[in-house]
Amino acid sequence: MRILISGASKGLGKALAEELAAASYNLILVARSKPLLKDLKERLESTYQVEVEVISADLTDKTSFKLIETAFKEIGYPDVIINNLGVYLEDEITELKEETINQQLALNFKSAVRMSQLVEDHYKQKGAGLILNINSIMGLEAKKRAVSYSISKHALKAWSDNLREAYRNDGVKVCSIYPGAIDTTSWDGLEVDRSKMIQKEDIAKLVLSVLTLSPSTLVEEIRLSPLNF
Repeated sequence: MRILISGASKGLGKALAEELAAASYNLILVARSKPLLKDLKERLESTYQVEVEVISADLTDKTSFKLIETAFKEIGYPDVIINNLGVYLEDEITELKEETINQQLALNFKSAVRMSQLVEDHYKQKGAGLILNINSIMGLEAKKRAVSYSISKHALKAWSDNLREAYRNDGVKVCSIYPGAIDTTSWDGLEVDRSKMIQKEDIAKLVLSVLTLSPSTLVEEIRLSPLNF
């Protein structure tokens, strides 16, 4: 089985790559930083003896998806898509800007939509496939300190829900994960106790468990939160 992970060069994406490579899954890793992807590829291949393809692309640029589609035709389509790319941003209603909303939608929503569209027809014809979207608790609840981010994650929820219902009778699974605060580099420079946050390795283990379920079982949503943060 081959799994694509977006935003794979650091943070949760890197933890996902590590966990899945350790479980002997072959990977396609997508991120902007070619050097980080190259280093990760070499380490995962040498450590776990798996095949790792890397694609350096800016997923906020829709033309990048032509590059990814061409790569799929050359190396084969992934059996699983993990839309992990996302950037957290804090703002409030009083300072909300249309430009910021558009940036957050491009990063956290449109990138997942376009990636999913690359595999929809292939999965439907095959009668199998999994699209797993890493959302956020802010895709379920409004947060006054992160308005544009919350908007983008609510949009991702709406897309995921519609996609799930559109393709569930075709054997295609769509799963959304809604974590609260995760210990990643997004919190760099902020005075918070990151040891009390959700650890990214725990989410990676949850994703692995979803992958091992039978074809007849669909996990629609997973919601998780820090115990005491």
